[in-house]
Amino acid sequence: MFGGALWAIWLDRNKTVNEKQTKTGRKIANDLLCCLVEIDKSELDGPTRMSANDQWIPTHGELIEVNFDEAFDKDCLQSCSRRVARNAGGWVLVSRTILHENVASAFAVEALACSWAVQTSMEKGWSDLIFEGDSLSVVNKCRINSLNKSEIGAYIRNIQQISKKFRWVRFQHVNRKANQLSHILTA
Repeated sequence: MFGGALWAIWLDRNKTVNEKQTKTGRKIANDLLCCLVEIDKSELDGPTRMSANDQWIPTHGELIEVNFDEAFDKDCLQSCSRRVARNAGGWVLVSRTILHENVASAFAVEALACSWAVQTSMEKGWSDLIFEGDSLSVVNKCRINSLNKSEIGAYIRNIQQISKKFRWVRFQHVNRKANQLSHILTA
């Protein structure tokens, strides 16, 4: 719940700064409550199908698409990461949120979210995957198979080591709109 509240506040702040749109605290709380009810309902009902007006573009064949995202509060050094896996039919196969403490930056949390997405995919036994995130630098670092000495180097090495176990894998940058389900579920 903390992660959802943190993300809702952060998203509202970004809309206020970038788009000059604001929401009241009550509206943010209501949106968060609706999302939590939907998540609880979807976990009870099993897999859910995407609606036709979402921006997500389905994969083909056996490919599984895993979106990852993060929310970060630099003042408290608290964050959460989210991953959502869908098959070619748009069915949500996995949706998980993890709360983190003492992670140094939003950049590190985004890499951690990708790492958890890759780890979850390996645990599920999936072999043909597309990992999508809206952090271009994290996605690019995952694509390049070389030693990374940045602050997220350990996460990137972990991602690359696990990725070798998949039959086919691609890391892809997507804009925030295409990664919206992951954003909403983080809220």
